[in-house]
Amino acid sequence: MLVRCLMFPVLCAVAAHALDLKNAVVVATPAEKKVAAMLTGEIEKRTRIRLAVTDRPPAAGPSIVLSGHPAIAAVPGADGYRIQVVNGSVQLAGNDGRGTLFAAGALLRNLQMDRDSLAI
Repeated sequence: MLVRCLMFPVLCAVAAHALDLKNAVVVATPAEKKVAAMLTGEIEKRTRIRLAVTDRPPAAGPSIVLSGHPAIAAVPGADGYRIQVVNGSVQLAGNDGRGTLFAAGALLRNLQMDRDSLAI
């Protein structure tokens, strides 16, 4: 419940300025490849958009960054996570592998997904 309370204001603040993720790249380390595969697979099922997965952030354009070692502070405790949109990049930070997975699930629940469109 605490995670939802902390994440909701972040997502509401971003709602006024939707970020088009149709051409986004998912950035994941080898340890996060399963989470990236789940995320891209679920997005593809709902939108028909297949996002590329890479281990390096793109030079330009939107990205979804999975971070097992968060640059942004995640909610404390086991399985804690945080989702933040910064400069055209959606950053998912988890305290551990399960936290990163939970962040990806929360992102899926809050994305605006329609056929051939994806935004947050």
